[in-house]
Amino acid sequence: MFAIYKKGQGKYTRLLTMIGGGVVAVLGGQWLWTHPLAYWRGGFKLMIAALIVAAWILLGLWLSFLVSYAKPKTGDFFIATEGEMKKVSWSSRKEIIGSTQVVIFTLVFMGVMLFVVDVFFMFIFDMIGVLKGSPIKSIFTGAG
Repeated sequence: MFAIYKKGQGKYTRLLTMIGGGVVAVLGGQWLWTHPLAYWRGGFKLMIAALIVAAWILLGLWLSFLVSYAKPKTGDFFIATEGEMKKVSWSSRKEIIGSTQVVIFTLVFMGVMLFVVDVFFMFIFDMIGVLKGSPIKSIFTGAG
């Protein structure tokens, strides 16, 4: 029941998956306590609500352990995932900062260009009478 499949392999991937499952179980228990079981706050009902929440959390932790450590298919998947992540060539901090600057500059430049083109077409359409009462004409001509 608590046997670990290929112990020692995929250690970090399995551990983080187990922690993630535990967090989901605890948050689910917290939601149960504050929403559906919120009205069970008196005497014996309080103890039953606490037992339901505890059972939920323990079941979630057990399922998280089962998926992370005991199942051969998921164990092999986590082992392979961790092996592949060790092969990844990660970008340096300098490369990431440079790429981020290029993206931000491109977005700002494209936004300004689209604004200019939009204002140009609004001005043209206002001049030929397609747009009536456009504020663009008053901006450029001073007419109000």
